[in-house]
Amino acid sequence: MLEFGGTGWRSLYITYCENEARTINTPKTTILEPIYEKYIGLQNLSSFWSIGGQYITDFVSVRGDIAHNGRSARYITRNELIQFNDTMKYTAREMDNQICTYIFNMVTATVQPWRKMK
Repeated sequence: MLEFGGTGWRSLYITYCENEARTINTPKTTILEPIYEKYIGLQNLSSFWSIGGQYITDFVSVRGDIAHNGRSARYITRNELIQFNDTMKYTAREMDNQICTYIFNMVTATVQPWRKMK
Protein backbone atom coordinates (compact mmCIF):
# COMPACT_ATOMS: atom_id res chain seq x y z
CA MET A 1 0.00 0.00 0.00
CA LEU A 2 2.92 2.34 0.60
CA GLU A 3 3.73 2.17 -3.12
CA PHE A 4 0.56 4.18 -3.80
CA GLY A 5 1.64 7.16 -1.68
CA GLY A 6 2.59 10.44 -3.34
CA THR A 7 3.34 9.77 -7.00
CA GLY A 8 3.95 6.08 -6.34
CA TRP A 9 0.60 5.18 -7.87
CA ARG A 10 1.82 6.63 -11.18
CA SER A 11 5.01 4.55 -11.22
CA LEU A 12 3.07 1.43 -10.31
CA TYR A 13 0.47 2.09 -13.02
CA ILE A 14 3.19 2.60 -15.65
CA THR A 15 4.88 -0.62 -14.53
CA TYR A 16 1.61 -2.57 -14.95
CA CYS A 17 1.10 -1.08 -18.44
CA GLU A 18 4.68 -1.83 -19.51
CA ASN A 19 4.54 -5.40 -18.19
CA GLU A 20 1.33 -6.14 -20.06
CA ALA A 21 2.62 -4.50 -23.25
CA ARG A 22 5.70 -6.77 -23.15
CA THR A 23 3.46 -9.84 -23.29
CA ILE A 24 1.96 -8.86 -26.65
CA ASN A 25 3.37 -10.99 -29.47
CA THR A 26 0.70 -10.38 -32.07
CA PRO A 27 -0.86 -6.90 -31.81
CA LYS A 28 -4.12 -7.84 -33.45
CA THR A 29 -7.22 -5.72 -32.94
CA THR A 30 -8.78 -8.27 -30.58
CA ILE A 31 -5.70 -8.05 -28.34
CA LEU A 32 -5.19 -4.28 -28.46
CA GLU A 33 -8.76 -3.16 -27.82
CA PRO A 34 -9.11 -4.74 -24.33
CA ILE A 35 -5.74 -3.29 -23.27
CA TYR A 36 -6.68 0.26 -24.29
CA GLU A 37 -10.03 -0.13 -22.56
CA LYS A 38 -8.40 -1.50 -19.40
CA TYR A 39 -5.72 1.18 -19.04
CA ILE A 40 -7.27 4.37 -20.41
CA GLY A 41 -10.97 3.49 -20.70
CA LEU A 42 -10.97 3.75 -24.49
CA GLN A 43 -13.57 1.48 -26.06
CA ASN A 44 -13.50 0.34 -29.69
CA LEU A 45 -9.97 1.45 -30.51
CA SER A 46 -10.39 0.23 -34.09
CA SER A 47 -13.14 2.81 -34.64
CA PHE A 48 -10.30 5.37 -34.80
CA TRP A 49 -8.82 3.61 -37.83
CA SER A 50 -10.34 4.59 -41.16
CA ILE A 51 -9.13 1.24 -42.54
CA GLY A 52 -10.90 -0.72 -39.78
CA GLY A 53 -9.72 -3.39 -37.39
CA GLN A 54 -9.71 -6.30 -39.82
CA TYR A 55 -6.96 -4.74 -41.95
CA ILE A 56 -4.68 -4.48 -38.91
CA THR A 57 -5.43 -8.07 -37.92
CA ASP A 58 -4.73 -9.27 -41.47
CA PHE A 59 -1.48 -7.28 -41.62
CA VAL A 60 -0.28 -8.78 -38.32
CA SER A 61 -1.15 -12.25 -39.61
CA VAL A 62 0.86 -11.72 -42.81
CA ARG A 63 3.81 -10.39 -40.78
CA GLY A 64 3.60 -13.37 -38.43
CA ASP A 65 3.45 -15.81 -41.32
CA ILE A 66 6.60 -14.33 -42.83
CA ALA A 67 8.39 -14.20 -39.46
CA HIS A 68 7.58 -17.80 -38.58
CA ASN A 69 7.53 -19.49 -41.98
CA GLY A 70 10.08 -17.52 -43.98
CA ARG A 71 10.25 -18.61 -47.61
CA SER A 72 7.29 -20.94 -47.28
CA ALA A 73 5.01 -18.00 -46.41
CA ARG A 74 2.81 -16.40 -49.06
CA TYR A 75 4.85 -14.20 -51.41
CA ILE A 76 4.39 -10.48 -50.77
CA THR A 77 5.01 -8.19 -53.73
CA ARG A 78 6.95 -4.97 -53.44
CA ASN A 79 3.76 -2.98 -54.09
CA GLU A 80 1.92 -4.83 -51.31
CA LEU A 81 4.81 -4.12 -48.95
CA ILE A 82 4.76 -0.42 -49.84
CA GLN A 83 0.99 -0.33 -49.33
CA PHE A 84 1.28 -2.07 -45.93
CA ASN A 85 4.01 0.36 -44.89
CA ASP A 86 2.11 3.46 -45.99
CA THR A 87 -1.15 2.25 -44.46
CA MET A 88 0.45 1.41 -41.12
CA LYS A 89 2.16 4.82 -40.95
CA TYR A 90 -1.11 6.57 -41.74
CA THR A 91 -3.00 4.48 -39.19
CA ALA A 92 -0.41 5.14 -36.48
CA ARG A 93 -0.68 8.88 -37.11
CA GLU A 94 -4.47 8.71 -37.21
CA MET A 95 -4.57 6.77 -33.93
CA ASP A 96 -2.07 9.09 -32.25
CA ASN A 97 -4.19 12.13 -33.14
CA GLN A 98 -7.44 10.49 -32.03
CA ILE A 99 -5.97 9.36 -28.70
CA CYS A 100 -4.63 12.88 -28.15
CA THR A 101 -8.17 14.20 -28.58
CA TYR A 102 -9.63 11.42 -26.41
CA ILE A 103 -7.26 12.18 -23.52
CA PHE A 104 -7.74 15.94 -23.94
CA ASN A 105 -11.52 15.51 -23.60
CA MET A 106 -11.24 12.94 -20.81
CA VAL A 107 -9.27 15.19 -18.47
CA THR A 108 -10.89 18.43 -19.64
CA ALA A 109 -7.50 20.06 -20.08
CA THR A 110 -6.86 23.43 -21.66
CA VAL A 111 -3.82 22.19 -23.58
CA GLN A 112 -3.47 19.05 -25.70
CA PRO A 113 -1.33 16.33 -24.08
CA TRP A 114 0.93 16.36 -27.18
CA ARG A 115 1.06 17.97 -30.59
CA LYS A 116 -1.01 16.23 -33.24
CA MET A 117 0.77 14.95 -36.31
CA LYS A 118 -0.08 16.15 -39.81
